[in-house]
Amino acid sequence: MMISERGAVGTLALRHFGKVTASIRQVFVHDGARRCGVGSSLMRKAHAIAKESRCQTVALTLAEDNRALMPFYERLGYFPAIQYDDGELVLVHRLDGEDQA
Repeated sequence: MMISERGAVGTLALRHFGKVTASIRQVFVHDGARRCGVGSSLMRKAHAIAKESRCQTVALTLAEDNRALMPFYERLGYFPAIQYDDGELVLVHRLDGEDQA
């Protein structure tokens, strides 16, 4: 969770998925805090925690109606791995060699 003087501005859920992969779910940034670096900060912190837990990859599912977020995730190093029939897209990020910002 990221908190500002106005209260919580962003949240993210991270969990282990197998021995070497972490899964990000429920990413949310308050409307008034978008495009201010909150999402990027949350994601970098999640990457650092996953790396400390010896995960090699982080995965997330991007719903078809959230495809506008694809450039955001690509800037963070995510790439498409699987596309389901319902349009959901699994994005993967490799932690190898990544700085723990």
